[in-house]
Amino acid sequence: MSLRDLAGTGSAPFWFHLCVQRDCGLTRELVTQAEDAGTGALVVTLDTPVAPATAIGGRRP
Repeated sequence: MSLRDLAGTGSAPFWFHLCVQRDCGLTRELVTQAEDAGTGALVVTLDTPVAPATAIGGRRP
């Protein structure tokens, strides 16, 4: 099922949850598909692959 097909299935505004990919071209394509589907909001998740050092003691949990 395409994003365009999925966007037309409900009555509420369609939001797209984007997890940023290492491949910038893939991320760009996903955003383009979401725009083409008429997405009302783009929710972006930015994760870190390694836990950051803590403020106390500089050690990772």
